[in-house]
Amino acid sequence: MKARNKLVLTVWITLMGTPLLAHHGTFTDYLAEKMLTMKGTVTEFQFVYPHVQVYFQVTGDDGSAVRWGAEMVETPGILKKRNKVWSKDSIKPGDQIEIVCNAPRDPAAKMCRAQQFTVNDRKSTRLNSSHTDISRMPSSA
Repeated sequence: MKARNKLVLTVWITLMGTPLLAHHGTFTDYLAEKMLTMKGTVTEFQFVYPHVQVYFQVTGDDGSAVRWGAEMVETPGILKKRNKVWSKDSIKPGDQIEIVCNAPRDPAAKMCRAQQFTVNDRKSTRLNSSHTDISRMPSSA
């Protein structure tokens, strides 16, 4: 009976502990030292777990449309808790966005980590990677 209990406990610890180890570090995908600033049009906003994501279209160097995405470190719950104005409707397709973000390690990835963004030239939001502060910045208009 003791061997069976040990087996059950081992299986339980393995199954329950694996999700904790599965979460990735932010800067395994993004460069902490390289920032990008882009302007574009929002195509999609996902207020979902594990990370809020915004997708937008920018004009490439050759004039072609390029689709980019940016993820926020904060989860929807953290954003709602710290700033009551966040919801699935905070950013809408068609909104104009200027985003400052950490560049991807793989330049072909077209995904970055959001640090700050301005929507429709009026709402500038700085995102803090330490999870200690999410503040609304003064209007840029």
